[in-house]
Amino acid sequence: MTKQDANTLLPNFFPLMKSDSQLLAVCDISADIEGSLEFSSECTTIDEPFVLYNPHLERVTRNPFSAEQGILMTTVDNLPAQLPGEATDYFGSCLKPFLLDFLSINLDLPLESQNIDEATLRAIVTYNGSLTANYKYIESLK
Repeated sequence: MTKQDANTLLPNFFPLMKSDSQLLAVCDISADIEGSLEFSSECTTIDEPFVLYNPHLERVTRNPFSAEQGILMTTVDNLPAQLPGEATDYFGSCLKPFLLDFLSINLDLPLESQNIDEATLRAIVTYNGSLTANYKYIESLK
């Protein structure tokens, strides 16, 4: 997006939230300085993820909540790396309740004879080197 595009998309109304603006915010996950967003001049950070770009004045304001009119912009250069971390944390919190079941499995006993949750039982693909009953069909896919 060029500076002219930003200027065209942000009319001269004040304050921004009461305007007919077509563009309120933009997030450049590539954080390509002066690249995909021609007006991006620096990367923002996780701690301070937003700046306000005023295309009429071609000025970036570090305080995005100032009274100045502009386009809210974020260009956090490691934002894509933040999402997998959050996804991992979420997945871990979902998996945690099943860990005790997995840890209580006695490999010397048949799987079906163990006192484990049905959801945990369905999640086990192999047991003692063999496919479990729910996953025997995989052998036919070879």
